[in-house]
Amino acid sequence: MKPTIGVLLPTDLQAQLFSDNQRAILHSLGEVRWNERAEHLTEEEAAAFLQDCEIAVGSWGTPIPSAKILDACPKLRLWEHAAGSVK
Repeated sequence: MKPTIGVLLPTDLQAQLFSDNQRAILHSLGEVRWNERAEHLTEEEAAAFLQDCEIAVGSWGTPIPSAKILDACPKLRLWEHAAGSVK
């Protein structure tokens, strides 16, 4: 059974960090839930969004794997940080 993957990034950051091909690859790995908002989720919103996810994908400005989120998301097993830099 494929994992559920929650992508916390706001829509503009998703467009910057994930090409169409990379999105397709991610979808081949599991059921992907994308944050559909243009702004970052709060910690409370992230906890609700990730509640049934096994994998979370965050980035700069997204909530971090806090105790509040981890307590609300018992299935969560992996937290990935997606980012890019020219440095």
